[in-house]
Amino acid sequence: MTMPSARAHADTAYGKQHDPAPDVRRSAIERMRKMNTLHARHAWEKRRSDPLAAYGIAFLFVQPDTRPGRSRLYHLTAATKLWLEGPESTDLARLLYELNGKVAEQAGQPGWDVRDLTNRRDDHMAVDAVYAGVAVSSLDTYTGTWAHAQAVARSDSDIPGSIRIILTDSTIIVCERRSLAEYGEFQIHSTHSLEISPGHSPYPWNRSTAEDLREGKRPYKWSHATDRELRDLEERDTHILRFMSALHETVWAADAARLDSYRHSPPRREDGSRRRG
Repeated sequence: MTMPSARAHADTAYGKQHDPAPDVRRSAIERMRKMNTLHARHAWEKRRSDPLAAYGIAFLFVQPDTRPGRSRLYHLTAATKLWLEGPESTDLARLLYELNGKVAEQAGQPGWDVRDLTNRRDDHMAVDAVYAGVAVSSLDTYTGTWAHAQAVARSDSDIPGSIRIILTDSTIIVCERRSLAEYGEFQIHSTHSLEISPGHSPYPWNRSTAEDLREGKRPYKWSHATDRELRDLEERDTHILRFMSALHETVWAADAARLDSYRHSPPRREDGSRRRG
C-alpha cells in the first residue's frame, strides 16, 4: 500500500485546498495553548505525588465541523499523551526519536491507528478524522527547565511553557507561553499566515522561515540568557524539530494507510452493518 502524495493527502483533508486554511492553523495553536496550560497545572499539582515529565505530545486531526452553531469549516481535535517523570523521559528529542521508531514498527499492521499510543482523545473525534499534524507541549523554556521553574514557582500560574507544531501543509509554528511574572504573554512564530483576512489577525504573531525555526533562530523577546546559553537553546531546538519532522512524516504515512484501509472496510455495527465515524 503506497502513501498518497502530500497534495493528494491535503486535498482529502481540506476539501481540495492545497494548504490547510489559516483557521486550521489558529485552531492548532488554540488547542495546544490549552494543552500546555493544563500540562503545567497537572504537573504542578502532581509534582510530589505522581510527577509528570516536562513533555507531552499531541497528534492533530481534522474533520468537517458539523456542530450546531459553528462557523468553522473544519473541526480540529487532538489525541494526546503526557509522559511520567523518569530517567527515560528527560530528553524530548530522544522521546520523539523512540516514538518514531515505535510508530514505524507498528504502522504496517492493517488498520493500525497512531491514536492508540495516546492517553486520551478529544470528544467528538471521528473515527475517520484525517491526520493534520504533530505538536509538542514542553515545560522547558528558554528561561529555564521545568525543574528550575517548579523550584521557584508559587503556583501553576508561575510555570511557563513552549509549544511546537508541524502541520501537513509544511507550516511550522513555535509558541512561548510566559508565566504570571511576565503577564502571561504569548508569542507566536509561524512560517505561514494566521490572518483572518489580509492585515487582520486575532492575535500578534511573527513570520519566521522554516530554516530559522528549525535552527532555533528566533528573537527571544524576554530572554536574559547569555550568548552561550542561546546557542545551546538553538542546538536543542534543532534536535527537537528534526525528530518531530521525522515523526510527522511517519505518522502521516501511517494515517494515510489507515484511512485507505478504513474506506475499504469501515467498522461494523453490532448488527453486522457497516457504519461511518
